[in-house]
Amino acid sequence: MVKLAFPRELRLLTPSHFTFVFQQPQRAGTPQITILGRLNSLGHPRIGLTAPTKTV
Repeated sequence: MVKLAFPRELRLLTPSHFTFVFQQPQRAGTPQITILGRLNSLGHPRIGLTAPTKTV
């Protein structure tokens, strides 16, 4: 089976990494999904996923 994963250096891992994106994001999306991005100085892209908590 092929292993599909993002290595650690390509992921947002800490709250400060996510805060950096949330402070001045470039936004795109649809009613179902929102994508935030921001340029970095690392020379390669990174990805981070978040999911909202739903309150009933």
